[in-house]
Amino acid sequence: MKKISKVFIATSTFTENPKNYFKNKDLKKYKFIKNPIKKKLTSNQLIKYAKDCEFIIAGTEVYNKETIKKLKKLKYLFRMGSGVDNIDLDYLRVKQIKFSKSKITPEIAVAELIIGYILSFYRDISEHDKNLKNKIWKKKMGFVLNKKTVGIIGYGKIGRHLHKILKNFGVRTIINDRKKINKKNSTLNYLLKNSDIISINIDLSMNKALLNKEK
Repeated sequence: MKKISKVFIATSTFTENPKNYFKNKDLKKYKFIKNPIKKKLTSNQLIKYAKDCEFIIAGTEVYNKETIKKLKKLKYLFRMGSGVDNIDLDYLRVKQIKFSKSKITPEIAVAELIIGYILSFYRDISEHDKNLKNKIWKKKMGFVLNKKTVGIIGYGKIGRHLHKILKNFGVRTIINDRKKINKKNSTLNYLLKNSDIISINIDLSMNKALLNKEK
């Protein structure tokens, strides 16, 4: 009898895929275990549900040294996403646990979500929606995004796509990137003083002391 390897799907959004997704004949040798609580797992929950699994499809839950130690059967960790600040990569190498992450990056979705938040803020969409559901008609003047100044901190894939979308709204953009990959790179202080809206699009590991109370 062939051994069936266990795969724990920690990221809750990935478990929402149609059941047919897992009926591929090449996947018959794996038993897929889904995140039962359908939200971000704590370290204790992760250990509880994945302790017998050789493979994990990870989300944003934390894989630090102490957690990895307790996942004794783990052979391969796959990060469903681009960020790795939640994973101790050095300790994975020490334990000889293989690691990889998805090549498809979410810059389009994230940039569009940022635009959605900005428009929702200026138009009070969330408050209006809540009022209407409570049968309250309360008119409140919003603001246009046109002519505003948007500061973009971090000009990687997300920052560049956000910049591309914003051009269509008639806004002014100020860009700050530590690698100065944009010709119009500004200082952080100039961006902070002159922006109506600021979007921070950098890895958590780069975010240390970026914005203190004074800034």
